[in-house]
Amino acid sequence: MFEYADVTLPPDEVHEQVRSYTTDEALLLIENAPSLRWKTCFAMMAYLGLRCGEALGIAWDHVDLDTQVLRVRQAVVEGEIQTVKSKNSRRDLHIPDYLIALLKEYRSTEWKENPWNLLFTNRRNKPYHGNRVREFIFNPLRDRLGLGEGALHAFRHGCATTQLQAGASIVTVKENLGHAKIETTLRYTHAVSGDQRDAVNRLAALFERRRAATAGFCGVLRRNVEATT
Repeated sequence: MFEYADVTLPPDEVHEQVRSYTTDEALLLIENAPSLRWKTCFAMMAYLGLRCGEALGIAWDHVDLDTQVLRVRQAVVEGEIQTVKSKNSRRDLHIPDYLIALLKEYRSTEWKENPWNLLFTNRRNKPYHGNRVREFIFNPLRDRLGLGEGALHAFRHGCATTQLQAGASIVTVKENLGHAKIETTLRYTHAVSGDQRDAVNRLAALFERRRAATAGFCGVLRRNVEATT
């Protein structure tokens, strides 16, 4: 005989709320970056949702300034150049006009030639360690601006959230971020209370419009029900 006690429910997946930079916070970090190099790097992460290693692994060979396309093909992990983490991470992204102008300015002024043609190299002209970027460049800037806790990855979370708020489909955001599963992308999006309120209000407005449109029909049904009881 069936007993409810024999049923084991799967555990709920609890994901800690991760910091997500708003557009204003991302712009604050970009505009106050200590050099054009870091302004360009942070802007690439914020606008395109790149992982830190992907941003540090960008080579000019993968940047087409004419067609405005970035081909994400490699990443820098602990100072070593590697292929991207998965086949889904291998993707082509549109580069908006603002980034094109920034990249051109950076290449003509601050960029240093290096054996890998990387956009960003350290003082020894070698690939960066992501941890050192966080510790010596990003975290001091974040703290100086009073933004509280938040890692470089918060650019990526903010990018996902902002794309959805702007009307992009979850599938498009998934592809832009290079995720294998939509469930991962959903964890990267951070609902804003105002968006939740607007969504409920839009639903309520739809109900009110339909209530007005079907008032006569519903009244007839109600009277018929009352007549049979």
